[in-house]
Amino acid sequence: MPTSSIQQILDDAIKLKRDAHGNPRYFIPAAHMPVGPGAQAATDVGLFKYRGFNLGPGFVIQSYDLERDIISVLRALGVKIPK
Repeated sequence: MPTSSIQQILDDAIKLKRDAHGNPRYFIPAAHMPVGPGAQAATDVGLFKYRGFNLGPGFVIQSYDLERDIISVLRALGVKIPK
């Protein structure tokens, strides 16, 4: 699967309702990540399968600093990102 630039992922991320503890959550379309929704590799790095039907296939990530967390997730998935 192709991986998009960090800025494109940030532009396409959609803020969701906060979780039960008040933590911010975001939807990231599946096309931006090198793994499929529900894959064990995605879950291991903090990406959870979006279970709704309004936004299409994708991931939910809990994050207070979305850019930093997306960079961390992509690096953990083996994507080379310049510093």
